[in-house]
Amino acid sequence: MSLQNKIRRANPIAFFALTISTCVLLFASTSLAETTDFETTDFETEIIPILTKMGCNAGSCHGSAAGRGGFKLSLYGSQPDDDYRAIVQDDKGRRINRSEYLKSLLLRKPGGELDHEGGQLFHISDPAGKLITNWIKGGVQRGGANALEEFDVGPHSVRFEKAGEKYPFNFTATFQDGSTKDVTQWTAVTSDDESSVEIYAATNVALIKRPGRHVVIARFLDRVTPIEILVPFYERRDQSPVNIKRQLNENFIDAFVLKKLAQLNIPLGKQADDLKFLRRACLDLAGRLPSPKQIQAFEDDDTPGKREKLIDQLLASDALVDYWTYRIATQLRIRSQPKDKIGAKVYHTWLKKQIAANRSWKEISSELLLATGDSHKQGPANFYRATNTARLQAEFVTESLLGVKLRCANCHNHPLDHWTQDDYHGLAAVFSKIKQVRVVSLNPSGENIHAKTGKPAKPRVPGAFFIEASSDDRIPLTEWLVNDSNPYFARSMVNRI
Repeated sequence: MSLQNKIRRANPIAFFALTISTCVLLFASTSLAETTDFETTDFETEIIPILTKMGCNAGSCHGSAAGRGGFKLSLYGSQPDDDYRAIVQDDKGRRINRSEYLKSLLLRKPGGELDHEGGQLFHISDPAGKLITNWIKGGVQRGGANALEEFDVGPHSVRFEKAGEKYPFNFTATFQDGSTKDVTQWTAVTSDDESSVEIYAATNVALIKRPGRHVVIARFLDRVTPIEILVPFYERRDQSPVNIKRQLNENFIDAFVLKKLAQLNIPLGKQADDLKFLRRACLDLAGRLPSPKQIQAFEDDDTPGKREKLIDQLLASDALVDYWTYRIATQLRIRSQPKDKIGAKVYHTWLKKQIAANRSWKEISSELLLATGDSHKQGPANFYRATNTARLQAEFVTESLLGVKLRCANCHNHPLDHWTQDDYHGLAAVFSKIKQVRVVSLNPSGENIHAKTGKPAKPRVPGAFFIEASSDDRIPLTEWLVNDSNPYFARSMVNRI
């Protein structure tokens, strides 16, 4: 006879109690299994995207320099270590309730249970609420080992035949371990102009409201990618598409412009007549209007190729040298220093000679970056007198020679680009070894204190590499800057022209 039967015959009440106890234990073990049966949620690749998508770490909310409501996050999740500490550890860990996870402030405030200046951002049963709940239940693990490798937005340019259509975006992330994941619902998409393209944030579907060329920005973790949306204009009576093959196509610029016009169904304007062409050429190349004598001579000239001849004449003129000296002097911020007009004159004279000699922008920039000496005698030395601190010099160099604004990375990683605080302070460290006084010289003991670490920053070429021991850190910086592989240098000057 089994033990259960013996107990049942001897004492039915005891048997009933044993049965109830067994059921309770089985229920408890089942509940425990249910509460611990979850997939690991990664803080860096799953929780931070939620904070970005909901706008929690934007500059207008907790991502501002001072934070909001005593809670500060890094801008757009650029510093996950700091964010983890702010959420899990700061204020004695009050934002996370490990024993009763549903009472965690991280859930209750944005979930609408408690007053929240940002309003209700999600419900506990929404995907965002479930992921945050899962992360807390799993022990608020830091993780972060599986870094983002690629962010695929699909086609970077999308064309529609008419306004009023909807476009569902699809975004895929590839991680360091080789895994891929659909991250569409956790990608933040913003429109440059909501009156042209409206974004339904919950589904990341775009409603295209009117014809034209529009740009939306997709952000996931540290990746920020523009997506072009094209809708042709069909306002002409015949409603026929533009035929670019019939248009003048003499170079790659023509090809690019004509392709874009065809995509938007915009017919090419009429070719400028002689007087309009003369006026535009003189203004663009020489910075001045043509004289009455030039106008008359150009009108009377019936020889073929007279426009090409005019361009050659302007390119060889003193007027071009004067005008472009002025343009580039503005770019390089050539101006008199307080109580010192000599340096600016010497600098301007040097620059004019470079342009008259048709020296390349590579040669000019290299000489500027590596300059030393008495700024009253050496024109290029004044390049280091445009600012008076290493940090301002770093901002000036990237803006004037690379067409890049690095200044946002002083206090935090750049919100709209890949530049980091290491890039900013590392470049400033290069220029901290320069004495920015009348006689510009090397200062080997100079250093720049990193705003985040509070320690001397290591010299760095922004976005590229840290500079190892060097007699002059400007040398590897200059070699990188003028190298053909640099994607910023040539583009910057071409765009300025």
